[in-house]
This record gives sequence, structure tokens and C-alpha cells, in this order.
Amino acid sequence: MKVHLCCGATYLTGYLNCDIVGENALLHPTPNDNETTVEKYFKIPFEMDATKRIRKPFIIDHQMNILEKWPFLDHSIDEIITVSTWEHFEHKDELPHLIQEAYRCLKPGAVWKFDFPDIKKVVELYHDDNMEFCAEQIYCNHKNKYSVHQWGYSPKTIPLYLTPDKWDLDFKDVVKHDYPMTGCWAVKK
Repeated sequence: MKVHLCCGATYLTGYLNCDIVGENALLHPTPNDNETTVEKYFKIPFEMDATKRIRKPFIIDHQMNILEKWPFLDHSIDEIITVSTWEHFEHKDELPHLIQEAYRCLKPGAVWKFDFPDIKKVVELYHDDNMEFCAEQIYCNHKNKYSVHQWGYSPKTIPLYLTPDKWDLDFKDVVKHDYPMTGCWAVKK
């Protein structure tokens, strides 16, 4: 089983798409306008002007709050993917819960693919030319209670959370972004 957590408006083919909000996919006709693949995760170029971005409904397979116990059996998941998610969770209480649940649910040798904003590159690229976009990448857009960045991460800090005794880490892209992100493939030992 492959699980796409915090899927938002991106519905991944071949994954169980889960979010805290959304409309059940079974209620929507096929094809689903939000359906895509990992290779084409964002179908349209990223619009830097937030007022011009296209908003799609959140169409999901399963509604769940990932800050509670996950509804999956121990060692039952082959892959978890979370895109632009880590930074939205508080790093002292919420993120440890996510890590604990991912570790519990993933099979040994299974992978958790996630990414997070590369703040250093964002500042280098956008600070002088587009400070508003730079600020949004650092703090998020605050359009709802989930659109706030709680913390920042880097390849140097991830091993503090995903310790080498439990995880093998490889920093590489998860999906292609139009703005600087760092990807991590964490394989459960």
C-alpha cells in the first residue's frame, strides 16, 4: 500500500490520498481533475502571485488527522509520500508523533518520501527581487490554519529527527518544484 498524506488538492494515482479536509473521491465523477502522478505532481507552473493561483477542491480517499493515531496496521505501508508538509508541523510535539506513526506503519525497508523548503536558497534567489514571495516561502501564506510554517529544516537537522539507528536517509528530489525545496527519502531500517 502507498499512502499520500496531507494530499491537499493533489490526487496521486496509485496512492491512498489522505487529508484532514476534503471531499470523498467516490462522490466525484472520473476522471478527477486533480489526479496526477509523482512525475507530474504540479500540472501547472507555480504562480508566484497568490491572488492568481487556481484553487481546486480537495478530493481525497480517506479523511484523517495525522496528529492522531493513524488508521493503518503496524508494518502495513510500502511507501509514504508527503510533499511540502514537514514545515507545517510543530517540531517538538507534532513532528515526533508523525515520525512515530510513520515508523510504526511502514514495513521494514519501506520509504517515507518528503520534502521541505530550502530556506537558504529561497533567500538567495528571491530576497532582493521578490521579497513578498521570499516571505511566503519562509512563513507560508496563512490562508488557513494549516498554511503556516511552524519550523524550518535542512539536511543537517533531519538526522536529529530521523535517527540513524532507525532510518537510512538519502537527500534527493521527491517531486519537481518551481521553487527551492530539499527532498529526503527515509528508508525504515
